[in-house]
Amino acid sequence: MAGNVEQLAIFDDFFDMENFFDDDMINLEVELHSQSDIHDNKGEETVNEQVTETNEQTTETTDDKTNKNVSNRFKNVDVNAFLAEKVNKNTMKKTENDMKVVYEFLQLQNEHRYLQFIPPEQLNAYICQFLVSVTRKNGEEYEPTSLRSFVSSIDMQLRSSG
Repeated sequence: MAGNVEQLAIFDDFFDMENFFDDDMINLEVELHSQSDIHDNKGEETVNEQVTETNEQTTETTDDKTNKNVSNRFKNVDVNAFLAEKVNKNTMKKTENDMKVVYEFLQLQNEHRYLQFIPPEQLNAYICQFLVSVTRKNGEEYEPTSLRSFVSSIDMQLRSSG
């Protein structure tokens, strides 16, 4: 037991644990240490009863504090509505336009399924072929950043479809 107290003292010298735990947790630790001394003198039943009582009291206190903190600290938010609201309108428009070009390419390949229903190996081949062959309406090649934009649009489409 003396070794444990020395280890705790050394630990406390390095870390400021009083500010880390609330007072109830520190009191529980002190009570548990003192109860282990009682265990050595009075027997196992007395220590178990005291530990159970202390744990029940601490749990009730912590639960009360937690419920109060949670209700005051966090608001109820619909995550899907929040995300839909935060999406940049220009990004959505760009993604829709890019996907029209991708689906136009897929139709020329006699592929009429949505991206999420095409097996990954086949989809990979289609995307590679698309990126190598796609051009602007006037026949000019896309800049590399524009091709990366197509990939991002495809990624966004696949992620949003689940």
